[in-house]
Amino acid sequence: MRRIVIAGIGNVLLGDDGLGPYAIEQLASRYDFGPEVELVDAGTPALDFGLYFADADLLIVVDAVKSTAPAGMPLSYSREEILRHSAPLRVDAHSPALGHALMFGDFAGGSPREVLLMGLAIGNNDPGTQLTGAVRASLPALLESIVETVRARGVSVTRPREPRPTHIWWEKAA
Repeated sequence: MRRIVIAGIGNVLLGDDGLGPYAIEQLASRYDFGPEVELVDAGTPALDFGLYFADADLLIVVDAVKSTAPAGMPLSYSREEILRHSAPLRVDAHSPALGHALMFGDFAGGSPREVLLMGLAIGNNDPGTQLTGAVRASLPALLESIVETVRARGVSVTRPREPRPTHIWWEKAA
């Protein structure tokens, strides 16, 4: 595996929608990844999202997922599932950006070979800077699932002796 990008997407000002950036901060705090891995807080990307993952071998998108599933339930989607539902169906503010960015990457020849969206069903995406209890409680299992996905590709992931401080500025601003 040459290059892995783990990109958290979401709006940190809309409750559980901030899961992606929050998860990236937690991954950076709790784990040491091999040099093949790049952690990216992509916020609420538009079509420029492809710039983050151009020529990556694996793109793992971490996001809150609007679903009928109970809040906090782990959900994952393959590249094919993302593309199948992205273009004709607008699920939320950044879903089209992901699907369209993947299609643009395919067209331009720089799309990842493998794409996974790994996330949790949201409980609340009303204005606010806090994750709901259900999403927060499910976060450690999601992080471990992401880590195991990276390890399964032969990449080293270890834990530091002590977690590093996080920079979750949006919770402190509330």
